[in-house]
Amino acid sequence: ANADPDGYLVAAASSHQASPYILATQRPVLTFGGFNGRDDVIGVDQLAQMVTGGELRFVLGPLDQKPEINDWLTDNCTLVNIPGVLPQPEGPGQNNRPPGPHPRGQEANLLYDCGGR
Repeated sequence: ANADPDGYLVAAASSHQASPYILATQRPVLTFGGFNGRDDVIGVDQLAQMVTGGELRFVLGPLDQKPEINDWLTDNCTLVNIPGVLPQPEGPGQNNRPPGPHPRGQEANLLYDCGGR
């Protein structure tokens, strides 16, 4: 409900991560790394432009295959607390740094809000 209906619902690392959201909502989902998460679809500058332009607000992370984008997310976006899904950040100044390490299969459990600041 908080994503612009004319923009992307969310961005994800790969089409594997994105497909459940596309199927459930029939909304476009951006894949940073294409089919398998390793392609160079967009970079940090393009991501920043999309956020500034209102095309994209939410990103699923972390993006382990895209460390430069992952760094941008932690520096410029807010980690969304989804009760029962995301671990609670501990201490002041930890709201943008996800606790780690991430168990395999839980990488998509982090949601960053890049437009709600």
